[in-house]
Amino acid sequence: MLFIETTTEYKPQVEQIIGSVERLHELVTISTNEQHEPATGQILQVAATIHTPPDWHDAEPPYLFADVELTAANLLALTFYRLGNLPRALQEAAHTSDLEQHLQIAVSLQQGTTLDDRLIAFLQQTSAYNLALAHHYGIIAPTNGHRAADVAALYEQALTTAGTAEEKLLVVKQLATWLLDTGQSTAAVNLLREYLPQAKEARQQNALTHLLAVALLATLQKPFEDTKLAEIEQLQQSCIAFYDKLGLKLNSALLLMDAAEVAGYRKDFIAASKHIDKAIQFLKEEEIPELLGEALLRKATLLYTWSKNGMPQYFKPAINAYQHALKIFKKDSHPEQYGHIQHNLALLYSEIPVAEQERAIWAAFSAAAFQEALKVYNKSLYPYQYAMVCHNYATALMGFPEARLSSNIEKADGLFEEALQIRTAHAYPLERALTLLNQLELFWLAHNPDKQAEKQRFALMVAKAQEVKQLTDDKTLLERAEEQLQKLSGLQNMVN
Repeated sequence: MLFIETTTEYKPQVEQIIGSVERLHELVTISTNEQHEPATGQILQVAATIHTPPDWHDAEPPYLFADVELTAANLLALTFYRLGNLPRALQEAAHTSDLEQHLQIAVSLQQGTTLDDRLIAFLQQTSAYNLALAHHYGIIAPTNGHRAADVAALYEQALTTAGTAEEKLLVVKQLATWLLDTGQSTAAVNLLREYLPQAKEARQQNALTHLLAVALLATLQKPFEDTKLAEIEQLQQSCIAFYDKLGLKLNSALLLMDAAEVAGYRKDFIAASKHIDKAIQFLKEEEIPELLGEALLRKATLLYTWSKNGMPQYFKPAINAYQHALKIFKKDSHPEQYGHIQHNLALLYSEIPVAEQERAIWAAFSAAAFQEALKVYNKSLYPYQYAMVCHNYATALMGFPEARLSSNIEKADGLFEEALQIRTAHAYPLERALTLLNQLELFWLAHNPDKQAEKQRFALMVAKAQEVKQLTDDKTLLERAEEQLQKLSGLQNMVN
């Protein structure tokens, strides 16, 4: 639905133009009452000129249209654009001077088509903000190639030349988004804190508040500060209430996922579960499978975290959540997510507390899931993930019931060696140290067939423990390495 705000003087003309297209009036509400708050950015303000307010809710690229004269062609072009009928919008805008080029650029940003030299030249002449937006989100022809640093500079220039308060705040919103996209979260926080007090309209305030919550969340570091978590939570709840009031379920769902994460950091498991379940419900209603899958992954991760922190009753709900996510993230269509889920399922299956007589069944589930993860995370394409899965599979095998047809210890040793080929001292020293220490634990369980093999194993274990001490300054890992050396020292006389 599109809202057209107009005046008593111009309402008949607006109604006549909208009525000239069959059934278009069914999609448009024409009003002289400016007190309502449209649910989305689908709004036009019409008098002698047509003003197209920017979209603050991310329903479309926040392109800034110049005000244009009220004519049938202009009003119909912008009406169809705001209704999402992009071909008809371009058709109506044909031969209407600058509006046609504005719409060509806005449509290009939505559809991901290339902006040619002519359109870039038009932006350079008309709007510093739209030029920055095009470089941020658009596909620029090679002759207009740009470096990443140029985008921030373009937004900074747009900030100094903004003609209205609305335009300035729009620039701030997009510059903060760019800073977040490029990992400059602290700079984004500082920018938003500076300009948020200047936002007077509810939509502007909410958009900047939402971004501030996202930016603050990105700056969090352990140990988490209670005051910062409380501030983020307050900002999130304010925005969620705003979105719920307007019926913007997608916007609310995205923020609810972040709110669940913050509640988890505060160890408020009831609130975290409530937030993520509400997000999942909204995404089901909006029928957005990939985001629904992401929400299910967030829920599974929360449940898994809780299960490992003294609440074993959440193991099976976590497994169920991951299995629901697998219905969306399939191996062929989403291999990375599929591999991630299978890896986490393998860990859950290996760690879930069960009766002794059930351990073999869960170990089989775990092994199968590890093997599925390795089919996706192969050594050539995903070396880091491959090494991680090999390491965790080997560690899990150490706790499995002894296999009848093969030795878990031999299989685990082979997997540790696979991981160590990638986790080199130069590339991944911390990960290598952890793998070496777990492999040392495995060696204590291994059988040595003769005295010579025993001496070789002993020398190997001493060398690996000493290597750990050269790889890291992590206190816990160093203590583990020293414990291994002390245990080995006690066996030296027996071995020799």
